[in-house]
Amino acid sequence: MSGSPKYVSPSLTAAIRATISEARRVEAQQEMRLRRSRADEWMRHREMQRRNAVMDQATALEHELAAVSERLSPADEMRISDEINRARATASNAANPDMANIEAMLVLARRQLTAAVDSARKQAAQRSADEREAFRGRITALQERMAALEAQANTKLEERAVEEARQALYEARASVRGDDPVMTDYHIRLADKAIDRLEVRVQHDAERERRERQELEDRLAAWESCVAGLQADTTVMRWLPGEVAAMEERTRELRAGNAAAVPDDLAQQAQAKEHELVEKANAAQVKADQRDYIASGIRETLAEMGFLVSEAAEEHPGHPATALAFTAVNDMGQGISVSVPVEGEVFYDIDGYTKSTVTKVGGGSAAVCDSAEQVITEMHELLEQGFQVQMGELMWEGKDPDRILRMADELPGGGERNDREDSR
Repeated sequence: MSGSPKYVSPSLTAAIRATISEARRVEAQQEMRLRRSRADEWMRHREMQRRNAVMDQATALEHELAAVSERLSPADEMRISDEINRARATASNAANPDMANIEAMLVLARRQLTAAVDSARKQAAQRSADEREAFRGRITALQERMAALEAQANTKLEERAVEEARQALYEARASVRGDDPVMTDYHIRLADKAIDRLEVRVQHDAERERRERQELEDRLAAWESCVAGLQADTTVMRWLPGEVAAMEERTRELRAGNAAAVPDDLAQQAQAKEHELVEKANAAQVKADQRDYIASGIRETLAEMGFLVSEAAEEHPGHPATALAFTAVNDMGQGISVSVPVEGEVFYDIDGYTKSTVTKVGGGSAAVCDSAEQVITEMHELLEQGFQVQMGELMWEGKDPDRILRMADELPGGGERNDREDSR
């Protein structure tokens, strides 16, 4: 046997492979439950934040109501207050409240408050004894409504409705300067209707935007909860931390970018990505488990053969796909260093065994080391018997492919033997 590393291809019996795969399946089930638990926990935290935001909206609306309560009728104030309290109670008491419905309740309460304030303005204007002053009061109320709605208008349809309302309001203001109160009242009513149409348009678009924002948040939440679940999966994070980090980075990019860039099927993409990463991580872990089993079997077998065996250590600490390395030394100081990779050949480095070269039949020389080869071969036989690990032919650089294993003290017929000790 030469001074170069020796190597052999290991394989496990079908029964052992099945046992390792079953153990991984059981662990994968536990990891799946952990992922689901962490994802659910993330969603509960999100819902709690949303509930707190709804409570803040309710409080702000209560403050607005209190600020204008003196101008409202008792019936209007009570109706709006009841709507706010109903939304607050629903959010507080339900175990899993429908937050979208509660948000809609607060939107309704705000609309009721706006309508009540507008009605109070109209009534205040109409109570004026002077007819022209009453007209001016009604127009002032319309202008205040108009200003509030203009601030919310941001679509082409809304802008068109704003222009129509502005024109109607302009004509109403102009009519106040005339001498025909019937025509003035008519123009004010037209302006009122135009502003009503603008309000309906703004409310409709606001509701649509609210639904779209919520749908967007739901899609992003599905992705983010998936990331949270994967981060809790120790196997995925052991093998694919970069992939999970890339998913987290995509979350930041989607939130920072245009809403239109968020795919409609983001939730489905999250599920598919989770499945892909879990499958890849599990496949890698099965190979690592097989490596661990082979390394453990070799260590135990060498110990049974009288070797003092070190603990297995990662050749590249922190890298899950690294080989496991350990050494075994017998009472004569002869040693074997072993490296068991995740895939590929098991490598041996020999120290203290007699190494020889022989002349091959037909010319040339070949490296031999029968004593070490016999020890490793014996270990392979015991390994297969005890652990069902099947080792192929032991190979090394310069090995004669036609060589037949002999006892260490036998000379090959027709060849010369040149013994030499080589402590590596």
